[in-house]
Amino acid sequence: MPNTINAAIADAGPLIHLDELGWLFVLETFATVWIPPEVAEEATRHRPHWRQSAPANIRIEAASQEARQWWEAERKFVQLDQGEKAALALWRSHQDAILLCDDLQARAVAQDFGVPLMGTLGLILRAAQFSLRSNSEVRAALNDLPKLSTLHLKAALLQRVLDSLPQE
Repeated sequence: MPNTINAAIADAGPLIHLDELGWLFVLETFATVWIPPEVAEEATRHRPHWRQSAPANIRIEAASQEARQWWEAERKFVQLDQGEKAALALWRSHQDAILLCDDLQARAVAQDFGVPLMGTLGLILRAAQFSLRSNSEVRAALNDLPKLSTLHLKAALLQRVLDSLPQE
């Protein structure tokens, strides 16, 4: 059964890594994916043409001044980069959304605030949940991840995810 979360806010990591794999299409499984301008700029620095492959449901939106003041006041946010801070601040306006993020520090901060999370691995798995790709195609993408993307992940984590996939 597909995950019922219908909206997302993206940090740059998943955009970059999905584009490296040619899997930005998985973002179509959300009605809307909000991206702060800082994140769009960071993704463009790393993947200049990512927007050409991005689905039409992506919306660039800046966090409100109130939300920005909130994250600027939080000491936990000091170690995060501007894109991560902007994504967390934007979540304040869209609390029904899931935060798409791979950065461990940003994920820890988000968890402290009760922000639901999904990373690149979860997004790849989502392609099978929504029948966009078969389990064998998802398995192949996961196996390609260390070779084709700049995502830093532990081999043991990747193996656990691969082991969790049903065989076809």
